[in-house]
Amino acid sequence: MIRLQRERHAPRAFGRRNTKRSVLLVLGLLILLPVLIFSAYELATLNAAERILASTYTRQLEGVLSSVNQYSWDVVSGWAASLSGGLASREPEDSLLHASVERHDAVDAAFLADTAGHIERVFWRHQNDPSPGRLDLAAREAAAGRKRLIKLRAAGYTRLDPFVLDSAGGDMRVALVFLAGGPGIRLAGFVLEPDRFVRTTLAPRLLETAGTEFVIAVMRRGVPGTTFATDSVQEASITQRRTLWVFPGLEAGIRFRGTSVEELAASRSRRTLAMIVALDLVLLAGAWATYRNLRREMEFTRLKSDFVSSISHELRTPLALIRMYAEMLEMGRAKDESKRQEYYATIVAESARLTRLVNNILNFSRLEAGRMPYRFAPLDLNTVVEDVARVWEPHIRAEGIQMQVGCAAGLPAVEADLEAVTEAVVNLVDNAIKYGGEGKFLRVATAVDGGNVVLSVEDHGIGITAQHLPNIFDMFYRASGGLVQTARGSGVGLAIVKHIMGAHRGEITVRSVPGAGSTFALVFPDPCADPGKNRQPEARA
Repeated sequence: MIRLQRERHAPRAFGRRNTKRSVLLVLGLLILLPVLIFSAYELATLNAAERILASTYTRQLEGVLSSVNQYSWDVVSGWAASLSGGLASREPEDSLLHASVERHDAVDAAFLADTAGHIERVFWRHQNDPSPGRLDLAAREAAAGRKRLIKLRAAGYTRLDPFVLDSAGGDMRVALVFLAGGPGIRLAGFVLEPDRFVRTTLAPRLLETAGTEFVIAVMRRGVPGTTFATDSVQEASITQRRTLWVFPGLEAGIRFRGTSVEELAASRSRRTLAMIVALDLVLLAGAWATYRNLRREMEFTRLKSDFVSSISHELRTPLALIRMYAEMLEMGRAKDESKRQEYYATIVAESARLTRLVNNILNFSRLEAGRMPYRFAPLDLNTVVEDVARVWEPHIRAEGIQMQVGCAAGLPAVEADLEAVTEAVVNLVDNAIKYGGEGKFLRVATAVDGGNVVLSVEDHGIGITAQHLPNIFDMFYRASGGLVQTARGSGVGLAIVKHIMGAHRGEITVRSVPGAGSTFALVFPDPCADPGKNRQPEARA
């Protein structure tokens, strides 16, 4: 017999092992294999993506430096246009030169020269500035290219040629020479101190451009240190540099605040790699959890099948005994009183055993379906309203909400479960408070409407749009919208209310106008209209 039982159970165990192998194979094909392929692809393309990222950052920094360069050029071009305009309108030349120097702190001198490069007029801010001979040389060098300047001017473009000058003190000065306006062809120009130009004219623009994201610095080529920087920075850490068009001896450099482009790329690479690893771990954990759940469900299904099989077998025994002893009593085979008592006792015992088995089956079914009992009794809805209002009154007052309670006189009692109905009203009141918006109004009232007893909860809140009304009683459903999304909630409150009202053979209705508020009503059948119709000692939902 033992060997026979082993032979009968072996195919079932073999089938379960095959099922587990099939589940593992499916999970491997659906989850693990795509994860491995995705990870390999991402790792293979990670370096290329980071190179593209670094190139993008570099172009972004170069664009910022170009804007700084363009701004510097536009500033000095504006000065040149102002001087040319004054000459074209035949204003006094000495006054124009004097005004150009006094108006701009970075300008040390303004001058006019003929087409041969001989200085005709010059106004110096100080007496110890570069020698006129050095300025003549710069003007003559510019005059050598005057044909190019004339062509550019005819095309509507004013060209400024920078020439480096050295003053007696050794500080670098730059002469900017351009084609002047007015009658004839003449040269004009300014002598500027680049460091002063950066500090007085360019610095505000650099601070605005850098903002909180970049650090921009201006350095003299070949000289340690920075002329100006928007924040403290090590010169060696600035890798992106461009020569200023206006001042060939100066460079503008830029870097991201706190982190260089290379560091950003490396950091992003590490984060991407970490995300890939984390994603793989999450997917593997999900696959493992799925396998465990499937295995648990398979085990539960097997246990349920075994339970049904065992119960079926257990039911046969008491039924057979009850039938056998009943037939023997019916046929009068129990002549002795003691025998009859024995048969009766056996029938009673087996009946009790059968009852216990049936109750076990029912309890198992309830447990599997998650059904809850409702105990009905006559209930005054006015009492429910007053109790809920009393409990919630401190919270409602703290929210600054105006609450009204309206209890109808002579309200008939309904057949209902006190605890369940209270839960439904609390859910509606809680929703009215959460989604009341600026309305700050709440009304809970009872009434008799035709053959029904109604308990309503009204608010003047955000309301519900027509497209969401058909779905608000579905489990976990939440309408979209700013206040709905920010308010706490799980989307099960109205579903629970609908469940409760269904168990009470009632219904829940809603009227809502977006922006004007909503009114939810619990509609109970009036037991006076049909006595005993709704009386249920215990109902299952």
